[in-house]
Amino acid sequence: MRHITALAIYLVAVFGGAALIAPITFGLLQEAGAQWPLFEKFAQTPFHRVVNRCLLLFALAGLFPLLRSLGIRNRVDLGLRREPELMKQLGGGLLLGFGLIATTAAISMATGARHWNFHHSSAEVFKHLKNALVAGAFVATIEEVLFRGGIFNAMRRGWHRMGALVVSSAIYALVHFFEKPQNPLFVQWDSGFYILAQMCRGFGDINALFPAFFTLSVLGMILALAYERSGSLYFSIGAHASLVFFLKTFTFFTSGHPGQFSDKIVDQWWAFGVMLAVCFYFLLRPRERQMMEVPYVADRPCSS
Repeated sequence: MRHITALAIYLVAVFGGAALIAPITFGLLQEAGAQWPLFEKFAQTPFHRVVNRCLLLFALAGLFPLLRSLGIRNRVDLGLRREPELMKQLGGGLLLGFGLIATTAAISMATGARHWNFHHSSAEVFKHLKNALVAGAFVATIEEVLFRGGIFNAMRRGWHRMGALVVSSAIYALVHFFEKPQNPLFVQWDSGFYILAQMCRGFGDINALFPAFFTLSVLGMILALAYERSGSLYFSIGAHASLVFFLKTFTFFTSGHPGQFSDKIVDQWWAFGVMLAVCFYFLLRPRERQMMEVPYVADRPCSS
């Protein structure tokens, strides 16, 4: 219950704090844009994007206190110890992510769900590759530290292993169903809560949740099992970064068939089947090395 309470406080602080500070931030940007030309571009930022940036800021600011409350005292506890096989761990993760996307992408192409689309300029391709690389590295690091190094790692100390695996992966899956909201006509003190309510509408859309929720939950289990069996968070970071990069790249260079298939991959049942098969492989695969079990004690030096 201690872990659940800490996580609940974190979520309330992140979402509540972002909702309250976003209108103030938006107003300051408007005022700054009117006074100084340097801020004119920032003043044109849509309110919903300001809310998203505030969410990210609060999530990052509260991450360290959350990890400490979960008993994660330093990078060794996270699985980021000095790793003599760092490149091997990252490389293995990159191959895993590429294999998952390559398999599901091949099925998508074979079934006619998507087809190639190379009608992009060199500038568009360069911009995509740059953005995909940055997104892969950033998203993978933050989400793996939070969901695998933090939540899963903490839950497995006080819970049954499978319970920690399932619950942490379900939480990871749920955060991917926020919808893009519409901006309010007037920004008031409570407009941030209005935006958050719109973002949460995706949780009530059954067609959007299934099978995508199952697919992402099983993917979260794969990443957690990879973390557990490799004894290092670097492997799951590499896998996650590879998944983000190659998924974005595949959707960039392909197009879907409107009215027949979604533009996504995770909401297709064959993607769920691929993830499930890989998950069973990790469940049955012998562990390479034991994850470091760290009791709740005072800080120790970060050494392997």
